[in-house]
Amino acid sequence: MLGNLPDVKASDWYICAIKMNKSITHEELKGIFLPRFNVKLVDPLVEFCRLKYDSSHAIQNYFERKLELEMNTQLNEKQIITLMIDGL
Repeated sequence: MLGNLPDVKASDWYICAIKMNKSITHEELKGIFLPRFNVKLVDPLVEFCRLKYDSSHAIQNYFERKLELEMNTQLNEKQIITLMIDGL
């Protein structure tokens, strides 16, 4: 039923989906939402902010991934440094 709502903004669709099925799980909603709006990847800014250092991997991997993501954001240098340190 949710797929039959053409030209609906993502935020409106999300609210409608939750109202229509209050017991829907996060994974079920994500499984419907992402294909519906053709979203394949998390926004680089969101991933940059969420990425945390995993001590079971080399710290170089953490910084390389952060730098990769940072190139696709509009952050200034102070913000980048703050978020890189925050993930440690």
